[in-house]
Amino acid sequence: MRGMPEHFSDLVQEVAEKSFIKHAVRLAEFDNPLLGPPLQIETPAQLARHVRHVLLNPLSVAAKLSDNRVACYDHYSNTLVVLTPDAKRPGTCYRPDATGTTFQKLLEDSRDAQSQKRPQAFLGGLYALFPAWRGQLQMAEEKPAAQTQLSSGKPD
Repeated sequence: MRGMPEHFSDLVQEVAEKSFIKHAVRLAEFDNPLLGPPLQIETPAQLARHVRHVLLNPLSVAAKLSDNRVACYDHYSNTLVVLTPDAKRPGTCYRPDATGTTFQKLLEDSRDAQSQKRPQAFLGGLYALFPAWRGQLQMAEEKPAAQTQLSSGKPD
């Protein structure tokens, strides 16, 4: 995960853009109450904010997987983010249909070939895995749309 702090904003945006059409629009996972609380994600930018939240949330569970991948799972929103920063594809973000099951399956599938040990999962998101990154993972802030108000108080 070399270079991660410098490219965090870009990576989060790429994951959101890659995942948005399939998981937010076509499968409507983020609005489905059977998969967790509805999150009202209507744009890639909103999904990027949610991806960032899952990755940096102190209550997210994180693990280093095989093939230099990292997974973070937020139990409350039932959202799984998998980062593959060394691959051509940045990763994905989705809501598993069985809460937590996919995260556990990723751990099982990433067992060490020799020792057969599963990767350890840690509470604390990316900072639990990479404490030196604390305070370095910044997102490019979106500029709010300019609004002007007339004397009536209504936006233009």
